[in-house]
Amino acid sequence: MRFLAGARPTGSLHVGHYFGMLDSLVRQANDENAELFFVVADLHMFTTNATRSSTAVIQDRILNLIADCVSVGLDPDRCTFYVQSDVPSQARLYAIIQSLVRVRALRDQISFKAMLGGRAIEDASLGLLGYPVLEAADVIGLGATDVAVGDQNVDHVTIAREIVAELEQEFGLRLPAPTAVFRETRDLIGLDGANKMSKSLGNAIELSATSEEVAKAVDAMAYRGSDGQLLAPALLDVIGSPESAAEVRVGLESGTLSWNAARDLVTRAFEAFLEPIRARRTAWEPDHLRDVLRTGAQRAEVLSGATVEQVREALHFGVR
Repeated sequence: MRFLAGARPTGSLHVGHYFGMLDSLVRQANDENAELFFVVADLHMFTTNATRSSTAVIQDRILNLIADCVSVGLDPDRCTFYVQSDVPSQARLYAIIQSLVRVRALRDQISFKAMLGGRAIEDASLGLLGYPVLEAADVIGLGATDVAVGDQNVDHVTIAREIVAELEQEFGLRLPAPTAVFRETRDLIGLDGANKMSKSLGNAIELSATSEEVAKAVDAMAYRGSDGQLLAPALLDVIGSPESAAEVRVGLESGTLSWNAARDLVTRAFEAFLEPIRARRTAWEPDHLRDVLRTGAQRAEVLSGATVEQVREALHFGVR
């Protein structure tokens, strides 16, 4: 089984990302029967933010993303990390397979409509419309059999499967058909109590947060969520233990535990969770992370290059 996951380098990962993605990837990486790849999707990032300001900080964001991944225990010896634009064969494959996809199939994608944000389709970039095809090039190029997806991205894998089917039916080329794998996730409520943890909403604690940043964030957290539940036990149920969450819930409801004491327990739980992550992070220097990404890109290019040559031969492209 060849498993593909990834993320766009749009900023640092937070604790919610751990329970929403990284925890399951660490378990996947430890599966002896799985071969795990993690793509840093900088080309995908560019489809939604093609500005000088976004590309000016992309190098730091790439390294921070990988540092976040390895700090939670995603071992480069068990997971191949690479940057999307460092694998030219995937871009070559994208240029070919986009002719096998109809505009209406892309226009109706749930993720495309969400990223449009109410704008007219004419205002979208060509890259944004072709976002799922670029993702299909990543998947098909590597020969991935399993692809980690969220609720809004399952249709992207369907696009990849349809491309693979078209290549076989029309050109006689048989390639692995990928399967969408829904991540085993636990949603972590944000500190505002109204939304899932999200950096853009300012309700998150980053995996790289210092003790001072954790304490400041918890001090400002809401008492109750928008659904009426007490926020401290809701957080402790995920980052702590069900037992500690139950004790805090009873204490707050009965008045035997003060809000300040409850926040202190939440702070301690975040600190206990982040302590080993911080320790692992210090072991990885930026140059070491760059070497990991370069090695991963070389491996991904070998696989994707071989796929491109199969496709070119089946389509009778180039000089033969």
